[in-house]
Amino acid sequence: MARAHSADVVAHGYYRDHPHLGSDGSTLATRVRGAGLSFALLGEAMAQATSVRAGLDNMMISPGHRSQALSTVFQRVGVGVAHSADGALVLTVDVPRP
Repeated sequence: MARAHSADVVAHGYYRDHPHLGSDGSTLATRVRGAGLSFALLGEAMAQATSVRAGLDNMMISPGHRSQALSTVFQRVGVGVAHSADGALVLTVDVPRP
């Protein structure tokens, strides 16, 4: 799911506009339900960077993304990476709590 979202962002080139929405307008909750999963709580972090390490570092600079990453509330994680034609990476980290 996270990888598919990263690929969608790259394919349609909309990272700067609304990266958390799918090109079809879907939200994270819509994508999770569409995958047949249930959840009590959801979180998503995204970054565009030149490497996975740089992307994760950028996420950890953001207070909201850092808090989400270090939270014990979330019990699962899905990570997706897609490469754009210019060599940049789009990273998506989805954290659902069933």
